[in-house]
Amino acid sequence: MVVMASLGRPRWACAAALAAAATMTAALAMTATAHCTTMIVSAGASADGSVLTSSTSDCKDCDFRLARVGARTYTPEGKSKKLRPRPVFEAKFNFPHLVAEGRSPTWEADNLKAEGLPQVDAWLPRTKSIGSLPQVNATAALYETGSGYALLNEHQVAMGESSCPAKFVALPVSAGGKALLDISELSRIGLERARTAQEAILLMGALAEKYGYYGAEWDDDETKYDESGETLMVGDTSEAWVFHILPDDTGASAVWVAQRVPDGHMTAVANNFVIRHVNASDTDNFLMSDSVHAIAKRLGLWDGKGLLDFTDVYGKPRSAVHGSYSTRRVWRVFTRADPDLVLPSHTDALMSDYPFSVAPAKKMDLARMVAFQRDHYEGTEFDTTVGLAGGPFGDPDRYDAGPVGNMTLERAMYGEFPRTISLFRTSYSYIARSTSALPSTVGAMLLFAPHAAATSAYVPFYLASEAVPPAYATGSLFRYRGDVAYWAVAAVCNWVHKYYVHAIGDVREMQAVLEADIRNGSLADFEADAAARLGKAKKAKDVRAVTNALTTYTTSRAAGVMAAYGAAFPALIAKFHDGFIRSGETEAAVTMTTMFYPEWWLKAVGYFRAGDIAKAEAAARAAGKDPAAAAAAAAAADDAAMPPVVLAPAPAGSGLSVDNGTTASPSPAVGGPGVYGNAVSDGKPSPGGGLWGGGMHIVLFVAGLVSGLGGGFVLAWWVGRLQRRGGYQEIGS
Repeated sequence: MVVMASLGRPRWACAAALAAAATMTAALAMTATAHCTTMIVSAGASADGSVLTSSTSDCKDCDFRLARVGARTYTPEGKSKKLRPRPVFEAKFNFPHLVAEGRSPTWEADNLKAEGLPQVDAWLPRTKSIGSLPQVNATAALYETGSGYALLNEHQVAMGESSCPAKFVALPVSAGGKALLDISELSRIGLERARTAQEAILLMGALAEKYGYYGAEWDDDETKYDESGETLMVGDTSEAWVFHILPDDTGASAVWVAQRVPDGHMTAVANNFVIRHVNASDTDNFLMSDSVHAIAKRLGLWDGKGLLDFTDVYGKPRSAVHGSYSTRRVWRVFTRADPDLVLPSHTDALMSDYPFSVAPAKKMDLARMVAFQRDHYEGTEFDTTVGLAGGPFGDPDRYDAGPVGNMTLERAMYGEFPRTISLFRTSYSYIARSTSALPSTVGAMLLFAPHAAATSAYVPFYLASEAVPPAYATGSLFRYRGDVAYWAVAAVCNWVHKYYVHAIGDVREMQAVLEADIRNGSLADFEADAAARLGKAKKAKDVRAVTNALTTYTTSRAAGVMAAYGAAFPALIAKFHDGFIRSGETEAAVTMTTMFYPEWWLKAVGYFRAGDIAKAEAAARAAGKDPAAAAAAAAAADDAAMPPVVLAPAPAGSGLSVDNGTTASPSPAVGGPGVYGNAVSDGKPSPGGGLWGGGMHIVLFVAGLVSGLGGGFVLAWWVGRLQRRGGYQEIGS
């Protein structure tokens, strides 16, 4: 192993934390600027027998670019006739994640230079490695991202990541430690070399044991334990696994375990280990390092009797204040999957009364997974689209805690908002599909969405396609670019959240059109036809025709998203601005209707105090009494009558109702009675119809088949008006 000079500590990714957290006490060292939610669905729990692996990269400053790494073969070089070693890079999640020639066009120096940033010279030349591993003869094509993680390979092995607190911490070799590999590098190596989920797990575990494993944080005493453990969901065409890993107590090796998800079940990890009692003799359902039992017994963490509880022994519980940060998301996934499941929303740090996995009441599919990714606890007591914290217009975002004014970070971290699955600071989210029903050329597909899932649109990406559309392979947080998918979605998201209850219906309409192929079966039909053509292919050109069709499908869908979001942003500004909703844009004169505020919110902020005081003063004067005293009494009565924070689910017609997660129904922008008051009109669409009404035209690039691939892959242009017709029912939720 060749060790090179340190390049400094990494920045933040899914496994990162607040830099300012160093001022906190250890009890409050739960951070909220990163951490991801990952889910996996076994073949028996999905509608079509696919294994579905998902993840959200929830990071405030990550490199959000998507990269395709091509398949490669390697030949011996020089007199030694040995393969050139595979370089290993230090964990780095912010832009630029990697500058390297020959791995992917996304990481090439030319792509970096195209950003036109003055810092580019400091980022060049290429990223230096901190060590190396022996190379293999051939590696697979795969998707990876600027957050560092590998997502899916050409053999349909998929991974989803979530960082977890753990008991031990290690230093990388670049910081004077003994560990060479972090979870992002392990995921990339695993997908470069593995053809099955079990093969990937065993490979990653063995490498971590031999070369040492370190977490994403190591030099901050207050946060390093919060980031030292990791989970990877690992799936292939037939199996779904949960893989946990952490450094060993020497800092030179690793402790790891994996548990199979029972067929017919699904599970979720939200920044906390979930594997409990491990059975080393049950090799069909458990894989693990020898160190799992050896270290626990040597350190007195386990008495050697009965089954070892991995999470209890090797996990590190969060503080009591922030325990629900992880547990609540798991509760939400489980109870949304099976609404009849009796599961307490409040549990201990180990989730002792939660199962490892659940059987969904309704089979999961891509559309339903998308809906899970977009969740804000709608329809539950934790719904972030209602209540005082969401403001008068139901903004579901709850920003990260930090010192504001005289409030210290420690004080800010004393409380907690519900941590939702869909999050404002998401770099990207995805759902990887692995299926035995299709050849891998067609089956290895990724639904990918930049920025926050709730307001983004998912596009199918096929690994057989040799290029990533530029809108998804370029861009950075240093500057806004309208030709970058992340920024196109971020612009829409940030404006919509300003007037959420009014504007989200317009986004739902747009998503329904852009993602129609996921829900109406046309994507499945296209893939079935592509698989049939591939099966009949006798010449290389026939295979190329199929892969070209897959490429065209991805590029056209990506172009459709860019066109739609590019048009939506100015349209939303024109429709919702300055506290008004515009309608009548095709008439002789526009109509501007005030949004105003719901009555419950006005009461909460003391809006009606002025009227009560004026009324009391007038009555006092008429009765010959002291008006000042009457005014003071009226003010005190108003203060006493101040309503509590509204936490009840939004009423029917509010545009944000959900039936326990089984039927999400974001309706048109309306006021509705009850929680939201009569802001527009009771249960009726906002003036002017939907975003796509009133003469606004938009070009949506939608891939279609006219007479199968044999007749040529046709790019159909949809140009038209999309007029809102009542509410939009989200199918497959």
